[in-house]
Amino acid sequence: MQIFIEKKILEKKIGFPDKYFYLFTNHENLRHRKENDISRKRGNFEKHLGIAASHQRYYESLNNIVPNYVQLIEAESVDNNVEAIMENISYRSDWKTPYSLNLFDGIVEWSTNNKA
Repeated sequence: MQIFIEKKILEKKIGFPDKYFYLFTNHENLRHRKENDISRKRGNFEKHLGIAASHQRYYESLNNIVPNYVQLIEAESVDNNVEAIMENISYRSDWKTPYSLNLFDGIVEWSTNNKA
């Protein structure tokens, strides 16, 4: 699979976004939202809570490969989230190309060395 993806990146058929915005909150807030939102079932809620920390570590690790690639934002309210995103949209960054194998190789290395 790795060779297939590398080939597609080199062919510019698969690329990465210019930037990620990762919104997070603590488990207490997530439980509160679940209990107060009757419009959705939120199946496998506890399972998803269990993998949230792994997801956040993954996105944090991307900043070690490409500095400032992921902006982590503590989700407080929609207005604050939008404001934080707008303040952190950068048209000038360390990101050279969405087709760089450097990021992909870093993701493969992180995935190999870390439990998801």
